[in-house]
Amino acid sequence: MDGFLLTEDGQVYRGKIIGKEKPSFGETVFTTSMTGYTESITDPSYAGQILVFSFPLLGNYGISWSHRESEKIWVRGIVASEIYDTPRNRYTISNLEDFLRLGNVPGIVNVDTRKLIRRIRQNGTLLGIIYPGDPDKMLREAKITLEEMHHPMEDPLFKETASKEIKFLKGAGNLKIALIDFGVKNGILDNLLTIGDVTIIPYFMRVFIDNFDAVVISNGPGDPTHKSLEDTVDFIRSIKKPILGICLGHQLLARVFGAKIYKMKFGHRGVNHPVRYNDRFYITTHNHGYAVSRNAPDNIIINQYDINDGTVEGFVHRDLPIMAVQYHPESRPGTHDAKFIFSEFERMVKENERP
Repeated sequence: MDGFLLTEDGQVYRGKIIGKEKPSFGETVFTTSMTGYTESITDPSYAGQILVFSFPLLGNYGISWSHRESEKIWVRGIVASEIYDTPRNRYTISNLEDFLRLGNVPGIVNVDTRKLIRRIRQNGTLLGIIYPGDPDKMLREAKITLEEMHHPMEDPLFKETASKEIKFLKGAGNLKIALIDFGVKNGILDNLLTIGDVTIIPYFMRVFIDNFDAVVISNGPGDPTHKSLEDTVDFIRSIKKPILGICLGHQLLARVFGAKIYKMKFGHRGVNHPVRYNDRFYITTHNHGYAVSRNAPDNIIINQYDINDGTVEGFVHRDLPIMAVQYHPESRPGTHDAKFIFSEFERMVKENERP
């Protein structure tokens, strides 16, 4: 059926509704990835957001279970120029439109995504609402609904995506890793399981960390400065083990050591972001709308930067076995340039083992 995307700046983008035919509200952001739409829409870090795909064609290889980053779709909607509804791939279990419908999530296609993305780049991320129906008839109703909504980043979105109970996963290595979970991706777990057992601990639970060799603080959605995270930041501050922070975990570790966090104009989302690290350049996978200030306190060393705009993408503690990366080293979707981060983490943990 016909539908439209209405953004808070009053722009209307007409198209065709796919997936679930229902209104859906969120922060409108864009990704520059050419592939990886399954990973993106099932990434918990996209909770609360309507995701615009810059690549003009989606769906040509369908949906495969092995590509999912979680058990459900977390985006509130997708926006695309065109989708292919008869994919040919021996691993395909569904096309994109049916997968959205099964997940109770709407999408809108036949949209001028180049125009929309230029608008986001000029004005920053925009609140938006996908609305089914003819905009000539439904626009007033959609405007009223949009005006009544508050910004998703005001909500503790990580409460939706985090595990609700402790889970134990048997790994191949000999390390015992505690993962503080805000909405961890399957790709992160897969890489950690190559170096040890992983115990997933919901971020709101407090456990005895001394039984573990190391701690990982996961990715997740929402504002890292949200008031409901104060107790969690204090808990992280009390940990006396080697730590790796990824994405939201990177930002929370930065907060622990006194660094400032700011909201980016339109964020980094895609699989082609160049990062400089130790005089080498890596193509990395990004999904973040917040970043750590470059005016870092003396106790941390910023050692990774985005080449395009200088955004902080990684740091280490000056004295403690603590490292953090803003991008996604698990590289799902994306190139595998940064997977060595997990090996560096393993080496750091083993070098700090007690005799």
